[in-house]
Amino acid sequence: NYSRENPQPDDSRLNTFDLGLFDRETGYSVIDKIKRIAENHNASLAAISIAWLLSKKVVSTVIVGVSKSKQLVDNLKASEIELSPKEIAEIDAMTEPTPFYPDNFITMQDGKLLEARKMR
Repeated sequence: NYSRENPQPDDSRLNTFDLGLFDRETGYSVIDKIKRIAENHNASLAAISIAWLLSKKVVSTVIVGVSKSKQLVDNLKASEIELSPKEIAEIDAMTEPTPFYPDNFITMQDGKLLEARKMR
């Protein structure tokens, strides 16, 4: 529902508040990439997203929330989609988590510790 062209859809429950918990520009870029992949598979963005999750060995199930039977049917189509390794890698690269404090601080300090140990 959310895109650069439609950042606040009329029927969106998030129009009344925005906690700023994610980078919208990055999200829009991911949506654009998934749209292109979805066109290649004649599928929805939701179906491609679920298919991507199902491609992960660590994922045993995906819990979907729907409010319309059409959404459920669309989401179930994900089980029939086989993404290529290239498509999976493209989505992986775009959705790799960015470490935040304190993780980034710890990583920096770990590097400094390793450097100090090499100097001994």
